Amino acid sequence: MACWHDYCTANKIRIIIRKTILFLVLTITDNSVVLGLSLVEESEQNMRLGDCKLKKALFLISFLVVLQLVFASLVFASDSFSWARTTETIVNWEEIINLPQYDGNPSLLTGIILSLETSMDCIIGAENLAAVSSDVSIDLKINANVMHNGIALLNQDFSKTESFLAIPATDKNLDWGGKSGFTVEHFLQAPTSTITYNVPAEDFADYIGAGNVSFAVSTACDHWLPTSTRGSMASYYEADLPAKVTIQYITTVPEPSSIISMLAGVLGLAGTTIRRRLS
Repeated sequence: MACWHDYCTANKIRIIIRKTILFLVLTITDNSVVLGLSLVEESEQNMRLGDCKLKKALFLISFLVVLQLVFASLVFASDSFSWARTTETIVNWEEIINLPQYDGNPSLLTGIILSLETSMDCIIGAENLAAVSSDVSIDLKINANVMHNGIALLNQDFSKTESFLAIPATDKNLDWGGKSGFTVEHFLQAPTSTITYNVPAEDFADYIGAGNVSFAVSTACDHWLPTSTRGSMASYYEADLPAKVTIQYITTVPEPSSIISMLAGVLGLAGTTIRRRLS
C-alpha cells in the first residue's frame, strides 16, 4: 500500500510539473494547443495510465507548436533602391530615372512604397526700375513631383507670398540692393521632408521583373511679381531643391531564429518517436 501511495504522490508531482510547462507553452504561443490540455485532464482520472497520456499530450503539443512556428514565424524584410539629385540653385528641370524592379518571388511581395525626399532654400531679389516709389508683392511657388506612366504619384509644393511697400525710385544700378533694391536670404525655406506613396496591389505587375521601372522626376517654379507701377520692377530667385526618390519592396520571409526553433522542435519530435518505438 505504501508503494502505491508513493507512486501516486510521485505521479501527481510529475503531473504538476508537466502542467506548469504546458501552461508556459500556452502563454508563449496561444490556445491552439488546448487539445493537449484535454488529454492532461483525462490522464488525471487514471493515475496508472496518466504518465502515458501525458507523454501523448506533450507529443501533440510539441507538434502543434512546431506547426505554429511554421505559420507564425514570418517577418517583414525590404529591399530599397534610391536615386538622388543635388540641384545647387537649379529649378525647372525634368529627368527620367530608372530604378530596379523586384526580381524575387512575386508571392512573397506584400508591399511597394515609393518616397520623395526634398527640402527648400530660396533667395529672392528685386529692383525698382521706375522713377517713382513702388510696392511689390512677390508670389513664389515651386513644385517637385514624381510621375509614372503619365500619372503623378508624388507631389510636393513649396510656396510663399510677401509684400514689400514703398520701395524707393530707381538708383539706376541693377544690383539688387542700394536705395531701390533688396535681397532676401532664405525667402522660402523648408527642412528636409519625405512624402510616400503606397503602390496598389493591382499595379504590382509594373514593378516585377528583371529590368527597371521608370519615373519622370521634375521641379518647376511659378514666379509672380505684381507691382504698383505696372511692371517696372526686376526680380530674380535662386532655389536649391534637392530631390531623392526611393523605392522599397516589402516581402515576408521566415525569421531565422524561428527556423532554428522549428528545426529543434522537429528533431525533438523525431527523438521522441524513436524512443517510443524502441520502448
